[in-house]
Amino acid sequence: MPMRDTGVDTCLGHLIRTYARSRDGIVIADEGGTIVWVNRTFRTLTGLEGQRLSGTPFQKIVSRIFIPRPPGEIPSADACAALLHYGSPAEGLILRHNPGFRISAHKVLSPSDSCSMHIVSFTAAYTGEGTISYEHLALLFQSAADIAEASSYESLFRHIAGSLLTLCPGSAILLFSTGQTGDAVKIRTFDGTERQKAVIRRFLKSGVTLHTTDSISTHLQSGELESVAGIRDLFDGTLSVQESSRFEKALGLRKMYCAGFSWKETLYGGVVLFQTAESSPVDLPVIEALIRQASVAIRQWQYEEALILSEEKYRDLVHNANSIILKIDKNSKITFFNEYAQKFYGFSQDEVIGHSIFETIIPRLDSYGNDLHASLATIFDNSGRYEETENENVTRDGRRVWISWRNRVIRDEGGSVLGMLCVGSDVTGQRQAISQLQSSERMYRTLFESSRDGILLIRNNRIYDCNRRAEDLFGYTHEELIGKYPFELSPPDQPDGLPSSYRRRGYLEAALEGIPQMFEWQHRRADGTLFDAEISLNQMDIYDESTLIVTVRDITERNKSENALKESELRYRSTINSMADPIHVIDRNFRILLVNDAFRDWFNAFGFTTDIIGNHLFRAIPVLSKTVLDEYSRVFSDGVMRLSEDTIRVGELELISETRKIPVFEEGEVVRVVTVVRDITAQRKIDELKRQAFEQIENNLEQFAILNDHIRNPLQAIVGLADLQGGDLAEKIFFHAMEIDAIIKRLDIGWLESEKIRQFLRKHYSE
Repeated sequence: MPMRDTGVDTCLGHLIRTYARSRDGIVIADEGGTIVWVNRTFRTLTGLEGQRLSGTPFQKIVSRIFIPRPPGEIPSADACAALLHYGSPAEGLILRHNPGFRISAHKVLSPSDSCSMHIVSFTAAYTGEGTISYEHLALLFQSAADIAEASSYESLFRHIAGSLLTLCPGSAILLFSTGQTGDAVKIRTFDGTERQKAVIRRFLKSGVTLHTTDSISTHLQSGELESVAGIRDLFDGTLSVQESSRFEKALGLRKMYCAGFSWKETLYGGVVLFQTAESSPVDLPVIEALIRQASVAIRQWQYEEALILSEEKYRDLVHNANSIILKIDKNSKITFFNEYAQKFYGFSQDEVIGHSIFETIIPRLDSYGNDLHASLATIFDNSGRYEETENENVTRDGRRVWISWRNRVIRDEGGSVLGMLCVGSDVTGQRQAISQLQSSERMYRTLFESSRDGILLIRNNRIYDCNRRAEDLFGYTHEELIGKYPFELSPPDQPDGLPSSYRRRGYLEAALEGIPQMFEWQHRRADGTLFDAEISLNQMDIYDESTLIVTVRDITERNKSENALKESELRYRSTINSMADPIHVIDRNFRILLVNDAFRDWFNAFGFTTDIIGNHLFRAIPVLSKTVLDEYSRVFSDGVMRLSEDTIRVGELELISETRKIPVFEEGEVVRVVTVVRDITAQRKIDELKRQAFEQIENNLEQFAILNDHIRNPLQAIVGLADLQGGDLAEKIFFHAMEIDAIIKRLDIGWLESEKIRQFLRKHYSE
């Protein structure tokens, strides 16, 4: 768009302030004859209210507003063109809008070095018909200017009332506005003589509720002055005949007129003119012109209020919206950056305005390695392709974000590209969620396909998806399974003799009510063979549709193993029951799972009366010590068999046992412990007697050795004394001493033999 010269703007501003309230119609045009500005009097005079005139050629407007002159006279358009370019006045111009007016035009200002503007003034001339006086016309223009400059609805209505009273001396005026429905009436102002105002004031204070009648509402929208017979014809509601008659009589009503203020078939209010005996004749054309001007003013007020509200909403939307809003010029430089964008990206306006988007928020490469600068460089050449797009952006702190953009190219009046408006939403979370969802779907599809169990998805009582394991189990291809009814995969009857259709009904109904089901079932393969299966049924909403998830586990081999295990368990029970040693089995919670008959006999012999199977070991046998508990805990922990000797005393009964705690493993973990209890009470008593016998033998041998020493020592003393005495007595003493010594030697040999026997006994019987 070409830039306007600053001096021109200054000149135009001064002219607008000068002629805005002129009673004449004023047109300002540039050197080329294009209209730049017109005042409101010109619009009212020509009937061009609400139309855009700026930028329109002056001669084109003139052709539209004036009736062509008769042949032989200079055409109105040519006369005005001569006025504009040569300053020649134009007289007797007839308006299309109101042929009763005669307009004269003259030039006020021509272009000069100080101001390159044309100014043309249009003034109403006398009609010569006497219906509209020049004074009334002047008053009309002054009133139009005052109304146009009103600063509020109240001042607008006061101006209208004052102007009407000036035009209709002695009359009373009442102005009202209507609600959104067009019928609820609010009295805005009233005026007249002091007596008339008092009558109207009493009438309004009486509590009447006023609504315009349907017929009057329709007529008011036309904006023409309408004669009304009485006040009840104008208002309905709670107004009674007596009230209306009393009001009209007090006011001295002779005739009554009304007209409405409307815009786009919407009634905003109206005026009621009460003509009394005091009133002057009504100049209807002038009053209608004034009412039309008031309607224009109200329409302008509505437009300006709507525009202000729209602009405020726009500003609020742009600056407070939770969206990124920015503008770029055709060189991709940022020209607008709203507050949300500033907060989101972390840039201030000064940091981005005038800078390229490629220098600020668009990285060279996105996370996938795509060259964003290269792809977006042609955004204006391929604008249709980029009306909606998603790309990765970067914030001031380097954080990567994904933005969904809606873009619109901005063009001037000639269609040339000025820039682009871009509105963006942060979809980083959505993309992450989608990525996670896709990963989740891939993961669940992998789990679905790699499951060892067959999985069927049933919707509307038909299979709509299945995994590979289901295909292998039933012997059908994926395409053959899809669309089948579940009952087609079962034999007519189940192993218990009940029909499959009867049995499955209860499971399906419970599962569809949200109660998970698990049961055993017999299925039939495509080749007719049967197999046992464990079925799990669960209901789930998938993509907002109720879906039954069926998990099928082939348990044919498991059932065979269980049957074999039952037979083995029977043999196992028979075996352990035939053993004399008490045996019991506990789990990791010390719960007794199994005992043999010998354990029951032993349990009863000690007087224990609680239940055995399922009971806690230390509640069933409360006399077990904490040491026993610790040994079991270590066996479950390290999986090493423990051998211990335990003593149980209950009253006078005592049991000494040799206990083996043997771990049982499943999948590398100790799940049970088998305990074998051997009664060694009698053996321990025999061992005690043996110990006591050995101790006695050792004592005897020790006393025997001492006795030998006690005999040999005195004997040597006797032989020594006899040797000193000599003689026959000495010989006899020597003889008997030798016999005693021989006996002692034999005792020594016997002691040595006894030591060998003791060592033999200790070696073979002491353990």
